[in-house]
Amino acid sequence: MISFILIPKGFLKIRDTGEKTASELLHFSKWNITTNIIGVLQMQAGFYFIGYFQGSPDVGIFSSAWNLAFGLDLLVFSMLTVFLPKVSKYKSREEFVDFVKQTLKVSLVMMVFLSPVYFFADTLVITIYSDKYMETILIFQIMFVGTLISLPAHPISLILLSLNKPHIFTYVGIFTMIITCIANFIIVPEYSVVGAALVTAGMKIFSGLILMWACYVLIAAPEKTTPILE
Repeated sequence: MISFILIPKGFLKIRDTGEKTASELLHFSKWNITTNIIGVLQMQAGFYFIGYFQGSPDVGIFSSAWNLAFGLDLLVFSMLTVFLPKVSKYKSREEFVDFVKQTLKVSLVMMVFLSPVYFFADTLVITIYSDKYMETILIFQIMFVGTLISLPAHPISLILLSLNKPHIFTYVGIFTMIITCIANFIIVPEYSVVGAALVTAGMKIFSGLILMWACYVLIAAPEKTTPILE
């Protein structure tokens, strides 16, 4: 709903761009839509498995921690909004390399700035909820660390969109979704919310590493990137 409000008037009207442009838009959009659906399912996977194997009390603990950790995810989304228009203009390898260096610096500063949240997690949980949610603290810390470590991968992965490779996000999403389900199925029955939190955090880091590796293959390996960037 917000996206439809913010897009410029007439943006969706096809002017003189022809059928080719319309086809490219549809092709690009289908990958983004699929990726978003997979992303939502993967983010919610922990709830499903905890509810199935453990019960409502553990779901409540996981939910309260997840809601707190999602605040950092919103910050990540804000970063993407800022960086996307910038990286979309880049075409050369040099520009992409400079962009990676810039985003790494910004991400590192943000990681250092946000890291104290981990150490004051108990105060944060008690202030927002109450001392009845003490079990939430460890779960929140695990999720927070996963998001914090994966932070640099998000702006860097925008390079894939600039290179018109949105399908890579979808393939990575499908792969990590399968692993997420398998890992939750194995770990949650034994370790409950802690296991689900570890899977959630681990998959964020793992998918981030894969996306950064994909960017490296496309822009940093000369024998592979020259045909793509040309």
